[in-house]
Amino acid sequence: MSSWEKVGKYSGGGSDFIKLKNGEKIRVHILSSEPRVVFQVYDHVGRKNANIPEGFKLPDGVSLRVQHAFVVYNMTAAKVQVLAMSDTTCEKLKEVYESYGGSLDKVDIDYKRRGENLETEYDCVPVPTAFDKSVVEGVDMPDLDRIYKPSNDETIEATIQAILASSSVKEKLAKKEAKAAKKEAAPAPAPATPAADEMELTMQPTEPAKPTTTRVGVRKDVRTDADKACPTCKAVREVREGTVKTNDPETGLPWGKVKALVCKPCNKLDVVEKLPDPVAVPA
Repeated sequence: MSSWEKVGKYSGGGSDFIKLKNGEKIRVHILSSEPRVVFQVYDHVGRKNANIPEGFKLPDGVSLRVQHAFVVYNMTAAKVQVLAMSDTTCEKLKEVYESYGGSLDKVDIDYKRRGENLETEYDCVPVPTAFDKSVVEGVDMPDLDRIYKPSNDETIEATIQAILASSSVKEKLAKKEAKAAKKEAAPAPAPATPAADEMELTMQPTEPAKPTTTRVGVRKDVRTDADKACPTCKAVREVREGTVKTNDPETGLPWGKVKALVCKPCNKLDVVEKLPDPVAVPA
């Protein structure tokens, strides 16, 4: 996978870096054929970062920072510099790259900053190139692989600990723990009842018991139409007996024979009671 293909996949020293203030605009020509993808952890309080290897496992509370770095010729300042941008900003540049047939050779980029802190955005607007290659002949180009090589273990660990020690991260972790504890202590949801079409198709409306059989524990149904009203669609539900083939979520055992209120429009049922198997009695 080329570095261009990695742009948009991450939603988040020793050289001359471009840093703009709010409202500032420059014109650059991109000299790199593709971006150098950089993985970092960033301490917002101390304003320090550490480069980390791709796939580095970070602890809770520490976010991955992804940058895309280019060697550029700053036409406004007339010098070669390094331009590093976020994944979101580089997606804009990638659109320009793709719209010009997979090359930035024929365009210069008007690069502008808008906003401060978390509200900061950057514009990448293409204009016909006025870049003269002769101005960079003989110039030593920044080595992005050397500049952005992973920091040593001590620097990475110190940066991570500084991030974890910040009050904002401590508060974030405390809220996460409180939310997990609340979820664990919350009562289990009421067991769901099966849909009406999960009952045997032979199910028939409840009828008075025949003289030769009876059902133990089955009381005469005295529900009014108001009691039988479906809470969702308000239709009057039928009282039926039948066999439910799915398991009771509460016990994990088959529902078996039940008496239920069935709403045909909603295809839902509420189990009123579980029934034992019919017991034959003398005629």
